[in-house]
Amino acid sequence: MVADPTQPAETTAADLISLKNVCVRYNTNRSPFSRAKSEILAADRVNLSISRGRSLGLVGGSGSGKSTIAKVVMGMVKPTDGIALVDGHPIGQRRTVGNAAPPRLVQIVPQDPYSSLDPRMNIGNIIAEPMTLGRPFMSGAEKARARSRVAELLDLVGLRANRAERYPHQFSGGQRQRIAIARALAASPKLIVLDEPTSALDVSVRAQILTLLNRLHEELDITYLVISHDLVTVAYLASDVAVMHLGRIVEFGPTTAMYRTPRHPYTAELIASTPGGNGGFLSQQWPAADLRDAFPARACRYAYRCGLRSRLHEPARCLDEDPALRPDGPNHFVACHFSDAVVDLTNDTHDGPHPE
Repeated sequence: MVADPTQPAETTAADLISLKNVCVRYNTNRSPFSRAKSEILAADRVNLSISRGRSLGLVGGSGSGKSTIAKVVMGMVKPTDGIALVDGHPIGQRRTVGNAAPPRLVQIVPQDPYSSLDPRMNIGNIIAEPMTLGRPFMSGAEKARARSRVAELLDLVGLRANRAERYPHQFSGGQRQRIAIARALAASPKLIVLDEPTSALDVSVRAQILTLLNRLHEELDITYLVISHDLVTVAYLASDVAVMHLGRIVEFGPTTAMYRTPRHPYTAELIASTPGGNGGFLSQQWPAADLRDAFPARACRYAYRCGLRSRLHEPARCLDEDPALRPDGPNHFVACHFSDAVVDLTNDTHDGPHPE
């Protein structure tokens, strides 16, 4: 999927999305009259690429920066520093193909199927919107092609074409998510961002949506960026996983290898906390309080709460050197000075979800 995320590699023809040293800062000063400036570094020197036809899972806790990276990919947030490319062009740059509208290469399936669909529009118009937006004067033939495409998409996601005249309130949550998927497919995108695609659904419906997404990925050769707290969802949909913590990628690797032998203590903690994990890694000694501000700026960003550091009797290197993302196995990268110790601990305590 990626060349070497430790360095901003050159974009290749296989790269659909390429982020090079991307930083995003948010100004938290709400008063225009205040001289004080307060910024949050939501993404810090992120290097990442997604190859065509692959699927990447982006996981991490709240505030880790994964939603910010998704917004950069969508063109909703402009990087403060660095370069973000889609299909070799700067993300957000308007391009035209002849006299046609600019291609919509990236689409999103939002998290909440109840609020993402306009209740005043029937689902036929909702699905057709990416094809008709900005084209108020369509010929009869163009409208007929749009209706035909809507029927095709409804069938593709497992809904009957004769329901196109119905409104969102007449569908269940799972059916609404299928409609959202059909809308994302309408523009024939090359990348679909899946933002917690099953978190608002019942457990019985999640499996159906995951199966549908996996089938579409294989049949249409679509690239996915999966944003989720649910590691089981990511394990099912993503071929590679990037773990984010405080704006940085702390581990990247193939899904199966990372879930079986995580090499960063934060990744091990996430996996141990999932259903199916025995929680063994969570039984390690943890700091009593969040002392992040008491640590030097040069320290590892995870040192303030790292149970592995406590178990290793607080080595000075964790405070003297913020670890860079470095190779640690085939196609595997980790930002931890003592990743071998993580592997030893998880071999003894971890029996979490193993994607096949």
